[in-house]
Amino acid sequence: MGTPRSVLAALLLTALVPCNAGGQPAQQECATSLAALASLEGWLHRTWRETSMTDGKPLVVSLTEEQGHLHLSFHKTGEGPWARGQARLCRRDGAVEAQLSSVQLGPAAPWLLRHSLGRSPLFVLTRQGSSTLHISAPGWSGSFTASP
Repeated sequence: MGTPRSVLAALLLTALVPCNAGGQPAQQECATSLAALASLEGWLHRTWRETSMTDGKPLVVSLTEEQGHLHLSFHKTGEGPWARGQARLCRRDGAVEAQLSSVQLGPAAPWLLRHSLGRSPLFVLTRQGSSTLHISAPGWSGSFTASP
């Protein structure tokens, strides 16, 4: 048996391969640009503000497009950049999974998050009402409301 980290990595990789009952890969509805995001837009806003913080400094999550690629950014109010990266958003099991590549961690990123995200972190975005979203990643989660 491998190290706990390699076992966790293997489990995460297994969870990322969607399959249908016949064992063939299932088709996923994914977006890598704002134009493609329109198909997922039924419930996904472009800016979200954290409501579950305990420090009075909400995290602001934004979806933008830069040079034709979708980017997901996290910015801690009053502290600065937390994390950002090129994103691929895919609808899966009632949630949207945001896989980031080319991740840049900012100075406001907590220590635990820095060590648990890895090179290609996966964030799970789950709708909890018309304008409420729960976002989770290894070592972190939070509740958010849509921002204008």
